[in-house]
Amino acid sequence: MSPEGMGKSMSRQVKVSLGTWSTSSFGLERPADLEQTLKVAAAFGFDGVELAGFADHVTSDRYEQPAARRALSAMLDDLGLEPVLLAPAPHGRIDGLPPWPLTDDREAVALHDGWWAEFFGLAADLGIKRMRIDPGMRGPLPYGVDYDRVWDRLVGMFGRLAEQGAGIGCSVVWEVESGQPFNKPARS
Repeated sequence: MSPEGMGKSMSRQVKVSLGTWSTSSFGLERPADLEQTLKVAAAFGFDGVELAGFADHVTSDRYEQPAARRALSAMLDDLGLEPVLLAPAPHGRIDGLPPWPLTDDREAVALHDGWWAEFFGLAADLGIKRMRIDPGMRGPLPYGVDYDRVWDRLVGMFGRLAEQGAGIGCSVVWEVESGQPFNKPARS
């Protein structure tokens, strides 16, 4: 097939997005704020953004009020950027609480559930169809922790979050990142 005909035979359009965390938190002396990051993404022709739910970007605290959420949605629209994913704080961590897969404390788990619910509300208000989660901790697992028990808690929480997301039309996706428990290379 000739190069001219290749574009005509393609049946889907490819869209490209930028994760806002790439300019917000990792080793930059002066991290970019959300507005700067969005303007750069639009200027470079990105179709959408994956919003960091940390580093003072799109946190449930910062965008707690409906007016703030509407303003963010309007800014994204004005810049021609689709919000394609919300990524709450890495490791689903709430300061002062143990990671949810490691605790039997029902109160701590309920606080984690509430924290995730806040992000689902934010995702619903912004029309975001995907939320990234991870196992709530860096690896490897601490000594003396029952692997199967932690795995069961993790699967249970993922299931609850997936159901909660399904209720608002938001898919829950697992972040496979090195340094986290249960993420390891495998051979096919």
